[in-house]
Amino acid sequence: MTTENNVTRVLEAFDKISRVFADVSGFVGDISLSKLELLTIEFISKQEKIIMSKLADNLRIRFNTATSLVDRLVQKKLVQRVRDKRDRRIVIVGLTDKGKKTVLLYQKRREKAMTEMMGVLSAEEQKTTIFIMEKLIKTKTKGEKL
Repeated sequence: MTTENNVTRVLEAFDKISRVFADVSGFVGDISLSKLELLTIEFISKQEKIIMSKLADNLRIRFNTATSLVDRLVQKKLVQRVRDKRDRRIVIVGLTDKGKKTVLLYQKRREKAMTEMMGVLSAEEQKTTIFIMEKLIKTKTKGEKL
């Protein structure tokens, strides 16, 4: 089989797996969230609190896009903004209690879906899958922490 055929097969498989996670992520609890909104609250949860400029950098989006994104999350009562007491220009973003619960629910649903998928693989196949995925990721994220 040629590399071109393999690329096609991998892309098709990736699209199908992505759809599984889109189904898991689209509606969390009583809130409808976009993928970017979910990635954002999950990222904030790992940092606890983060300044807006670092949030934009880490999500690889422009600052004004991050501002609009956080506006939507504030409206949904998932995120709160606080101004730095020493420098009022700095805005710090953190999750509300509702945001923390939403992230936990999403993570549980995502973990359940992945557990089901990995459950059809033997221990050796799981190890190989993880190795290959990490190797592929490293080719696109040179110098970045995984």
